Amino acid sequence: MHSVIDALHKEPLDSDVFVIVFVLGWKHNAVPGDGNVSAFHKLLKRFSKLETHVSRISGQSQGKIFGVYLGWRGSSITLPGIKELTFWERKETAEKVGHGGVTEVLMRLEQMQKMRNSHDGKGAKNRMHLVVVGHSFGGALVFSAITQILEGRFVETGGRADRVTDARSFGDLVVLINPTFEAAQYSTLSDMANERRTYFPSQRPILVVLTSEADQATGIAFTIGQSLATIFESDRVVTRTNAVTRQEVEFDQRQTSITAVGHLAPYRTHYLRAVEVAPQRMEPTMAEEAIMLSNIG
Repeated sequence: MHSVIDALHKEPLDSDVFVIVFVLGWKHNAVPGDGNVSAFHKLLKRFSKLETHVSRISGQSQGKIFGVYLGWRGSSITLPGIKELTFWERKETAEKVGHGGVTEVLMRLEQMQKMRNSHDGKGAKNRMHLVVVGHSFGGALVFSAITQILEGRFVETGGRADRVTDARSFGDLVVLINPTFEAAQYSTLSDMANERRTYFPSQRPILVVLTSEADQATGIAFTIGQSLATIFESDRVVTRTNAVTRQEVEFDQRQTSITAVGHLAPYRTHYLRAVEVAPQRMEPTMAEEAIMLSNIG
């Protein structure tokens, strides 16, 4: 952790710095050759090429890319077949790890971002961009690490003379991909977000949860396991606000306890679907990718 922070601290303030944090998921670790390690290297190389192209067409100096791979024992057993039985043991471990050192790592990175971005030296282009991505149990780990921080920032939206301001994000954005935790854990944050009802045009997304409809780990295995684990728990029906319709709807607490957050219908706000394109245009050109990246940024 200190080596990473020191490297960022020594980085000159004359260019942008992009820090992408990735937290691995189930059946992965930080061993060289792990599929997640290799894929993360490829992602950083692709991002670097896009940044080079954006710099060339915009005339601005090229930013530097930093990748932070947060490793933990997402893979505790490697024996074929038997490793599939580690699902619930690794889920519990991920949430414990998230409440521990990961919070410190992420907070220190965000503090470094605040320090660099507060610098107002003459002509300095010193923006640091911070995006945190968690996959599978890594998504559960990240959520455990920052959920109370995000809740606190929803409360701290009062400006001068009690005027409401934008809700502060963690870094620039937190992305959870097929996160493996029950929707019940998301309830408080959802309630706080919906309580405000409307936001200013300047409000940027804070948390993005992306779940594939075809993901069997969160869609099937998770529900079966949680059903067994909570079989003796008592539940009731509660009323909450639907994020899309803004209507008050009844939530079955049992469903929120046995369903992964991305699969609970009342929490869905968007659908992302593929569209048909001409065969010769299946892949965007580098220029198109650069424009898309520029628009997103």
